[in-house]
Amino acid sequence: MQTARAGSFAKAAERMGGTPSGVAKAVRRMEDRLGTTLFARTTRKLSLTETGLLLLEHADRILDAIAQAEASLAHADAGPRGRLKISLAPGIGRALVLPSLREFMRAYPDILLDIDFDSRQVDLVAEGYDLVLRGGVAPPDSSLRGRNLGPERSLLCASPSYLQEKGAPNTPADLAHHRCIRYRSPTKGRIRPWPLPPLSSGCSVEVPQTIVLSDPEAVRLSALAGIGIAAIARYAALPAFANGSLQPVLADALVAQDENDNWLLWPPDRQHVPKVRAFVDHVVAVFDAYHRQDASQAVRKPANRPPRKR
Repeated sequence: MQTARAGSFAKAAERMGGTPSGVAKAVRRMEDRLGTTLFARTTRKLSLTETGLLLLEHADRILDAIAQAEASLAHADAGPRGRLKISLAPGIGRALVLPSLREFMRAYPDILLDIDFDSRQVDLVAEGYDLVLRGGVAPPDSSLRGRNLGPERSLLCASPSYLQEKGAPNTPADLAHHRCIRYRSPTKGRIRPWPLPPLSSGCSVEVPQTIVLSDPEAVRLSALAGIGIAAIARYAALPAFANGSLQPVLADALVAQDENDNWLLWPPDRQHVPKVRAFVDHVVAVFDAYHRQDASQAVRKPANRPPRKR
C-alpha cells in the first residue's frame, strides 16, 4: 500500500524505513504469489494495474474494518458512541423509525446519526453503511448479518368522499365496479397483487387497474384525494384510519401477507460494535410495538356509513 501511495519504491522505502531494493523484492514476491502484475513500471514512475487497483481497494476496506474494530473495543467500556451511518426505506423509515429517534438520541447522546432515506440496493461495505432497513423476501446478500423485523401487510382503504360517491364494496367481486389505484414496483416492474383470497371457483379476483403508480406515497395521496380504492402498507393506513381521512375496505375479506418481511441488515464486522447493537435493539423494540397494535382499535368507525350504490 505504501508503494501504491508513494508512486515509487524509493519513496515507499523512505516512509517505511527500508531500502528501495527491499521494497521492490517484496512487491515481486507478492506478484509471484498472486500470479499477476500489480504495478506497471517505467523508468520514471510506478502505476497500479487494474488488478493492483482492485487489491488496493480490498486492502483499504480491511484496514478500515480493523480500525473500526479497534475503535469499538477502545470505547466498549464507555458505551455506544460515534457516527452511525444508516439507510432506511423511505416509507417505513419515516413512519416508524423517525418518530422514535428522539427517544434513541436521549438514551445514546454520544451516537451521531447519519441517515439516508432511499430504497435502492446499497453496497454496505463499499459505501460505508453500518445498517440498512429494507423490505424483501430475504436478505439479498447472504454475507450480511440481519434481523427479521416481521411481515408487512397491506390494507385496502378509501377516502370518505370516495365511499360517499361510489359506495363500499361488500365482496371482493364488487371491486370490478370501482376505481382501483394500483402500485407497480419501479425495480421489478410488476403490479403488486392485493391481499384478497381466491374466488370459490379457485380463480383470483380481477382487480381493475384504473390508475397505476410507481410510488407508494403517490398511491397513499391518491387514496386521500378520493381517486379510488388503494392497498397501502399497514403503517401508513393505521394513522389515516385513526384520524378518519381513510376508511378500511373489505377488512374481513383480506388474507395475511408474509412475502414482504422487513429486514435490518449490517456487515459482519459490525456485529459486535456497541453503537450498532444499540440501534438494532432500538429498532427491534419499535417494530415489536408496531406489530402489537390492534388495527381495530385504530379505526374510527363512521357514524353513518354510506350505503353501497348499485
